[in-house]
Amino acid sequence: MKVLVTGSSGHLGEALVLTLLERGLGVLGLDIKQSYFATGRFQGLPRPGF
Repeated sequence: MKVLVTGSSGHLGEALVLTLLERGLGVLGLDIKQSYFATGRFQGLPRPGF
């Protein structure tokens, strides 16, 4: 299953994205500001297909 998360750069959106990824779901994050995934902050996690 693929999930669209709007507001994925905020605190709640980021927590939701991480939880969904841990459960093996495909995640597409959408926000008006750059996410931590795009900057490489979460280098230990698999890169989602944003």
